[in-house]
Amino acid sequence: MDRHELKKELTDTNPGLKRFLEDHAEKRDLAIKLRVVRKKAGLEIEDIALRAKLTVSEVDAMESPSGEIPEEDVIERYRAACRAEGETFAEEK
Repeated sequence: MDRHELKKELTDTNPGLKRFLEDHAEKRDLAIKLRVVRKKAGLEIEDIALRAKLTVSEVDAMESPSGEIPEEDVIERYRAACRAEGETFAEEK
């Protein structure tokens, strides 16, 4: 069974999980993008925290697949810490 089949089986048997995944899709996508850019830059969470003047807990929360979407200025500070000016992290509003 591949991961897509497993996900379908889990969400078919647990409607609450399906809703949770749908509700957090935007945050999950952002978290993945942030983590990928940080890893490509060869940085640790502590490096981003120091460079962006954030706490380690704040950076960890930004990279979490659920929770609040950070304010745009905080995303910009993260982006600058990674030196990823050309990356798009959040959908344009």
